[in-house]
Amino acid sequence: MKINSCWNNSCKGVKKKLQQGLSLIEAAMVLALSAVVVAGVMAYYQSASTNEKTERTITEIMAVIASVNSIYSSAPDFSGLSSTVIAKSGFFPSSFVYKKDDGQLSIMAPYGDDIVVSDGTSFNKKIENENAYYHIGVFAPRDVCANLARLDLGSSLVAVNIAGRLFMGNLPTIKEAQEACSQQVAYDDEKHVEISYTLH
Repeated sequence: MKINSCWNNSCKGVKKKLQQGLSLIEAAMVLALSAVVVAGVMAYYQSASTNEKTERTITEIMAVIASVNSIYSSAPDFSGLSSTVIAKSGFFPSSFVYKKDDGQLSIMAPYGDDIVVSDGTSFNKKIENENAYYHIGVFAPRDVCANLARLDLGSSLVAVNIAGRLFMGNLPTIKEAQEACSQQVAYDDEKHVEISYTLH
């Protein structure tokens, strides 16, 4: 009986150690699963945030175009057009407007930089009556650059300039847009790419 009792006590000790071991394994599995879930949630949040900012950028670009059409509907050309003119016009949504350090109003993009609007004098190619054209410039993160570069702005779109690579007449193909976006030297630490739309 004593031997059996001793054996039973030994078994209890072994069982306890096994139970402790299993508990550690289970805890490790829970932690691993938790890490996977957290990573998935973070990836989903990042994707949703990027999509939201891209959609807002498109909304702002369309609002700029609508404002330009309203302001310059009876003007002979787009002389004097600027971000400040658009921001002060009253046609552009005030939620996208902010005051710069110099006191001038400008248009804030979701990615933190300005949306730059200018008349045709900044066009990088010699054309007749350059003020018959205007430009909208954005600095887009590299991961959404190709989507924004292929934004269809209708018949008013004349050209798209992606990081210095000019596409006249037609939108770049997906491959061309991806190549142009990937070859751009980072604008800043967040790897923004400059995209400029020329319209009339």
